[in-house]
Amino acid sequence: MREIPLAEVDSDLLVVGLHEDSELPEPLQGAPGAADVREAFRKTTLLYPQGGARTLVVGLGKREDFDPERARVVAAVAEKQAAALQAKSVAISPPESEDADATAAALVEGVILASFRFDRFRKPDEDDPPPRIELL
Repeated sequence: MREIPLAEVDSDLLVVGLHEDSELPEPLQGAPGAADVREAFRKTTLLYPQGGARTLVVGLGKREDFDPERARVVAAVAEKQAAALQAKSVAISPPESEDADATAAALVEGVILASFRFDRFRKPDEDDPPPRIELL
């Protein structure tokens, strides 16, 4: 896990979680779509900050309800959106929590679990391969 200022993130998609009692980080506050951000659990809003990475804001719900399982769900929601946007690289800004290591592990687990596709018996389509995150 590396700490990089949000304005310097170089990825196809930046994912930021937002609790109900929180505000968007300063680099995102003036971005188009920032007024539409919803903090309710699993609600998403796509922002296009000027000069920054396309950003998906995912609602985390109430701060006291946030735990590693919710982090997994949020990461799975983000993975589904990343696949829809065909993002090859995704950066996740981990939300503050009491156990940062458990939260980081849960975020990675959520992305891995959500990206799993059982395709053992399917013939690959060379013209339209399924979107895959190559860098997290």
